[in-house]
Amino acid sequence: MSDAALVLDFAALASQPEALARVGGKGANLGILAGAGFPVPPGFCLTTAAFRRFMAKAGAASAIEALYAGLDEAGGGAAMRTHLEAQPIPPEIIAATLAAWRALGSEHAYAVRSSATAEDLPGASFAGQQDTYLNIVGEAALLDAIRRCWASLFTDRAIAYRRSAGFSHRAVELSVVVQRMVLPQSSGVLFTADPLGGKRGRIVIDASFGLGEALVSGQVNPDHYEVDQGIDGEQVQRTVADKQIAILPLAGGGTERVELDDTRRHAPVLDDARILELAALGRRIEAHFGTPQDVEWCFEGDALFVVQSRPITTLFPLPEHAPPGLRVYLSFGHAQVMTDAMPRFALDVWRRVFPVARDQRGVSRAMRIAGNRLFVDPSDLLRLPALATRLPKLLSIADREISAAVAAVAQRPEFAGEPRPISLGRVVRIAGPFASRMLVRIVWRVLFADTGKIGPWTREVLDADLAALDRELASLADTRARLVRTVETLGGLLPRVALLAMPSVAGGVLSGKLLTGLLTGRVDAEQLAALDRGLPGNVTTQMDLAIGDLAEQARAIPSVAERLRAESRPSLADLEGLPEARPLLEALEAFLDDFGARGASEIDISRPRWRNEPGLLLQVIRGNLLGPAAPLSAREHHRQLQQIGDAAVDTVAQAARWWQRPLVRRLARAHRALFAMREHPKFQLIRVMGRLRELALAHADALVAAGSLEQREQIWLLHIDEVLAAEPGEDLRPLIRERQAELDHHRRLSPPRVMTSEGEIVRVVVDEGPLPEGALRGLGVSAGVVEGVVKVVLDPHDTAISTGEILVAPFTDPGWTPLFINAAGLVM
Repeated sequence: MSDAALVLDFAALASQPEALARVGGKGANLGILAGAGFPVPPGFCLTTAAFRRFMAKAGAASAIEALYAGLDEAGGGAAMRTHLEAQPIPPEIIAATLAAWRALGSEHAYAVRSSATAEDLPGASFAGQQDTYLNIVGEAALLDAIRRCWASLFTDRAIAYRRSAGFSHRAVELSVVVQRMVLPQSSGVLFTADPLGGKRGRIVIDASFGLGEALVSGQVNPDHYEVDQGIDGEQVQRTVADKQIAILPLAGGGTERVELDDTRRHAPVLDDARILELAALGRRIEAHFGTPQDVEWCFEGDALFVVQSRPITTLFPLPEHAPPGLRVYLSFGHAQVMTDAMPRFALDVWRRVFPVARDQRGVSRAMRIAGNRLFVDPSDLLRLPALATRLPKLLSIADREISAAVAAVAQRPEFAGEPRPISLGRVVRIAGPFASRMLVRIVWRVLFADTGKIGPWTREVLDADLAALDRELASLADTRARLVRTVETLGGLLPRVALLAMPSVAGGVLSGKLLTGLLTGRVDAEQLAALDRGLPGNVTTQMDLAIGDLAEQARAIPSVAERLRAESRPSLADLEGLPEARPLLEALEAFLDDFGARGASEIDISRPRWRNEPGLLLQVIRGNLLGPAAPLSAREHHRQLQQIGDAAVDTVAQAARWWQRPLVRRLARAHRALFAMREHPKFQLIRVMGRLRELALAHADALVAAGSLEQREQIWLLHIDEVLAAEPGEDLRPLIRERQAELDHHRRLSPPRVMTSEGEIVRVVVDEGPLPEGALRGLGVSAGVVEGVVKVVLDPHDTAISTGEILVAPFTDPGWTPLFINAAGLVM
């Protein structure tokens, strides 16, 4: 192996097509910067070939294998480091290193830093996981720092980071960067996007005196500067910190920590000229790499140097294919109480369901993808003066934080000043006919209809629609044709369901609002809230009661109950061998006929349904059986709640003025009957999605058989159009690998409730007054006080809730509600 394979200088790296594999992320980026003419101090890299050579000669192979095998055990990293730091560096590596060092000037001091092959990548940053050695002077100190850098691949923090990020310890190799030391008066980090707020184009600079080690290690509170491009040029915001210490280089090598005097502590590190010089440099570096960058810099005299640049990996992505101008986006996942990242097929489903601003493919332009989540764009409506305040108020019904953030953006001059692509008159012309039909139906149902018949009639119509779709699908010749037809059905489903069920939901809300106005000062909030107890005909409540019936049926059969208690993750196979379990299994099958399309995180079509994995339902039943039988069955408890709600109708009617009592009684009954319909639209959507899911998987089986996919579940990583256009035998695997990596990265990011097209995460603190000591602020959704054992559940498939426990979850949707049967309370 030639010396060139062991050592590469920065100038040579720019022409290396496989620089990342040879010198790691940090080394490759420095080579790119140097090759592009950025002010990078000269240096060279010991390649991963040198690392492999060192590891191959660092003792017996069996000893190294044993050390690798023990890395995830306590003390495993320390054992590996101790072993490596005692090993000699092979002579050929020493010769190549010293030749490169002397060519740069052996009289200079150097920084010796690690550069891992999994470091400073667009999707993962291992910054700070390995060690850095500054102001290294002399041959012996240089070689010792290199050896310690290699050993630092096995620091406890690096091991833990690789484990959490899913990287194999053996798959990551280490290059070592040797760079001429800059002796700076000031140094720091620069971000070309706000790393906390997300706003692209905002330059954020942290600066301290001396070496940057004090800043990156957290030993000093740095000055903070922000630079924004304003209408009148660059706008600079400054926060000068109390910088108590600085780390400075020593003349003979090494560094020292010095206390700063009072004047120096409170002096600004940078003046405006240097702030703007740094901002301009940061923008050039970002333009060169094409992504926001985290840049380490320093000033030596008047000279500005870049000593590192890496991608910022924690930014939430911008909405894809967003139109120009400043726009605001609302998280669909927060509205649905399910914020997980979803694969492309699942995202496409909802963009085709959403019936607003569709393109020629039937995909809504008002719903954008960012970070494998969906965001709704109300910007055009918000720019209309008539809606700028009304729309945020409407949003406050669902989420006060989203409402406050949207209102804040709508009031910004730069937002309101954008051109209005749509007028209020056009909105009225487009939505007017639909809104008129809705209004007529709302008034009829609130004031005149037989409210007791609306729920059953709505369910009958939805069931008939679904049966008609099934008959049509059965008449089609092949799976692809059925898939196309089901996608088309989804596209027209929301307007159909909206006209059918939404007048009931809106009527329920309207009647509740009218009651509040009519009864102000005559009844208290608790009496009004009682109207919502035990609502009749709610499809999710019916589902929960049916699960309660299954639990009661299982408890009544001792052998079945015992088998379920004994299994931590019960399955159908556990019961199929028990003849006495047949009635329960038949009842479960009937339940799945009605509700089998549901499941946890059900808005994501790629997630299993209860029909696919009925074990979740058995898990819920098991949780019920683990504790003593409740004093009342779920159905009897609901019956009592229904009696409370019905009695509240009489209570509020009697509290009204005598001439208003007939109207109040009518409104109270309408509220109870109509508001119960609020789950019907989503229930129908989920049932049609269940048909689409089965058809998509059947189509995937054909693609697997043809060699286009390796596994049927990979179909969810494709857009719907890509699925329909795929030819048998077409190799989709490279695209699948790319999409899977994208999804895995985005799963680690938390989506914002509200963001702008500039990436800014809009946060507005809603002031609700002081809190009692020890209290947590939140939004109460039902009245009452409860005490119980807290159980934190991240996945409803993995945990059973026992009767009386308090469920704590990141989010819930109807697929989680079976857990509510046993839970005494919910915090999320």
